[in-house]
Amino acid sequence: CYTMFQYYFLIYACLCIIPFPLVLLLAPTLLQRSICSTTQFLLACLMPVPFLIYWLIKTKFYKTSDNYDSANTEILSLLQGAFKQLSYRGIQLCWAGVIKYQRLILVLVVTFITQPTTQLIIIFLILITIIMIQINVQPYSDKKTNMAALVSYTMLLTLCVLNLIRACFLLRGTAPKGHELVLLRILGIAEKLMLVFLPLSIIVCYPVWLMCKKLFSKGKVTEQ
Repeated sequence: CYTMFQYYFLIYACLCIIPFPLVLLLAPTLLQRSICSTTQFLLACLMPVPFLIYWLIKTKFYKTSDNYDSANTEILSLLQGAFKQLSYRGIQLCWAGVIKYQRLILVLVVTFITQPTTQLIIIFLILITIIMIQINVQPYSDKKTNMAALVSYTMLLTLCVLNLIRACFLLRGTAPKGHELVLLRILGIAEKLMLVFLPLSIIVCYPVWLMCKKLFSKGKVTEQ
């Protein structure tokens, strides 16, 4: 049974949190076609539902202006700066909205599905779908960013598989012995490496690599 505060929070989530990525997703079309102003867009990020209904009515029953508002340029560059120009049936889309929905779905699964094995299986299927979309769409304009996103999703998928194997052992209700115990220890070490040592090594090594790259490029310039 939910408390009154939890009911208020659910209403807030349905009216604000869930529709918010849709505002980001449709932002390029809304701003480029002058369906909304910069002020309306910023207010819609706080209260999405009323503005989404207003824009729907405006596009259905009223003619939108073809004059592009130059004030929307900064918002568009901020939203679309890292992404390719993507469209679906002539509608310009912002991939930031897709990313928000991906994260929101994962949060909803973790929040409302309490059975560990079922939760991990659903997360596994969601991550597989996200990885397939990432490979096919390649939404970022920079190849390195696309690769980094793919590596990040793959690491999450690997962690999910490791925990799923562990959950299957625990689901039996018997303590692991022999080779099973060794396997669980190896899985635990692999999880710690992925969660702690691998990110730390990237944080330490990446600046060093950048410094070496700059020094090497300066050396070439001085030789010339």
